[in-house]
Amino acid sequence: MPAVTYGATAKGIQLKKEDDACDVPASLKQAVQDQLLEPYEYLLAPPPTANAEGAPVLKVEITDLLANAGGLYGGPKIVQLRGTLERKGEAPARFTAERQMFIYFGMPRSTCSMVGVVTYALGEDIAKWLQKPVDGALLGELSTTAGKR
Repeated sequence: MPAVTYGATAKGIQLKKEDDACDVPASLKQAVQDQLLEPYEYLLAPPPTANAEGAPVLKVEITDLLANAGGLYGGPKIVQLRGTLERKGEAPARFTAERQMFIYFGMPRSTCSMVGVVTYALGEDIAKWLQKPVDGALLGELSTTAGKR
């Protein structure tokens, strides 16, 4: 899995590291890694070895990010992603994912801890999708809203 990258939003705005005080790429990569089981664990193993030639590659980019400072008082925390699984001899399988957190009950939370909860849930969504990758899949909260449209 190459590094998670910052992509462009639906409005064409290119996201940058400066837009992300919580290092969502690192958090997301760790979340996926924590939840991957055999045979997909090798997707995250750096650096690629000679015998990894032709192995599937998972590419993920952040397509929107809302994580205003102020923890739960700073408003919702939203992360949107687009991913592609490239496999030798097969058509790429793509997904779009979104998770958000508006309110947290219990101890007050910081912005980055709330974003961490969101990215961990996205990591779980991606790990489940990798077990049976379907092209055009909607993950996270997008999967529950797709049927309501």
